[in-house]
Amino acid sequence: MKTILLIERESEQQTACQSGLEASGYRVVLASNSREVIRVFGIEKPDLAIVSPHPLRAEELQALQAIKTIDESLPIIIYSRHSLFGDDFRYWLADCVISSGSNLDVLKEKVSVLLNEGSRTPF
Repeated sequence: MKTILLIERESEQQTACQSGLEASGYRVVLASNSREVIRVFGIEKPDLAIVSPHPLRAEELQALQAIKTIDESLPIIIYSRHSLFGDDFRYWLADCVISSGSNLDVLKEKVSVLLNEGSRTPF
């Protein structure tokens, strides 16, 4: 079973993503900041990370940078309702940016592609 590290601070969105991904057969572990990311990597090795940043907080950017410091080959998806991240070069460490919404199908499809096919596609 593939493990996904989910970095999401909003509990409603976190629950929706976690439930949807688990229903698709993935194991989901949670983190909300760079310290928790380091802790998770100390316990287990996720196969992919989903980061849901907010433009007014730096914690998610620090978590993204921590992931790439630990494992630069780990696929990362930025999943956010804020459209600013495609233009912010600091988030180009991610493999793709997906706009969040009530439908998780696009996210699940990209997760499947990145995990199963190993395809690394640009934004």
